[in-house]
Amino acid sequence: MASSSVLIKLLVVVGCAAAASAATLTVGGSSGWTLGQNYDTWASGQTFAVGDKLVFSFIGAHTVTEVNKNDYDNCAVASNSISSTSTSPATLDLAAAGMHYYICTVSGHCAGGMKLAIN
Repeated sequence: MASSSVLIKLLVVVGCAAAASAATLTVGGSSGWTLGQNYDTWASGQTFAVGDKLVFSFIGAHTVTEVNKNDYDNCAVASNSISSTSTSPATLDLAAAGMHYYICTVSGHCAGGMKLAIN
């Protein structure tokens, strides 16, 4: 019985440590999700991990749409988007490792730089 109690305590500690290591990152820093930002530069200064939360804060007509690489490269949602919201602030969980692609689908915004690729 004592060994199962120790195991449960160990699992709780490990679970708390994993939750504590998750970061909340505001995309674009204080500028947020808007036109005129270089999100490649912003992303290059960040470290992303499974469990992190991305917060997209914006004012006005914008979307945060997670897309595949082809749609990201072409600034168009040719296939079904993975997720999309037009409500700010949008908080998205990084639930899986690998590349993630986000664009604003408002006409001209993605081509104007509102796109983010992270790994």
